[in-house]
Amino acid sequence: MSLYIRQYFRVISFVAMFSFVLCLGTVVFAGAGQDTSQEPQFFSSLQDIPLMSGIDELADHAVSFDKPDGRISESFALIHDLKPEDVLRFYSATLPQLGWGQVSEYRFFRQSETLEISFGEIEGQPIIRIMIGPTL
Repeated sequence: MSLYIRQYFRVISFVAMFSFVLCLGTVVFAGAGQDTSQEPQFFSSLQDIPLMSGIDELADHAVSFDKPDGRISESFALIHDLKPEDVLRFYSATLPQLGWGQVSEYRFFRQSETLEISFGEIEGQPIIRIMIGPTL
């Protein structure tokens, strides 16, 4: 009887392993035809800060200075169909992955720099302002 049980478990194990490999292959090949050319976008003046999908950078409003004490950079982007909470949630999740520690909902730090997020309007359209400066 125990020989029969061992053979039964071997067959079940083989079927389970075969099913797992078959499912894994299906998942891998299903993703192969997808367009993965969507590279993450970054602010042009803040090349290490991602540009969230749903916002468009206002590159002509950007200001950047390099000083011996560190850089001072300010960038703006139009917000389309997003709430400020959505934008804050994105940057709260993304910036720590890039080495930024979060001080508050709107403020981050990394090495000798601080990053501050604020919101406003330009010509009646909502915008996000991201400013990086040296830590005081």
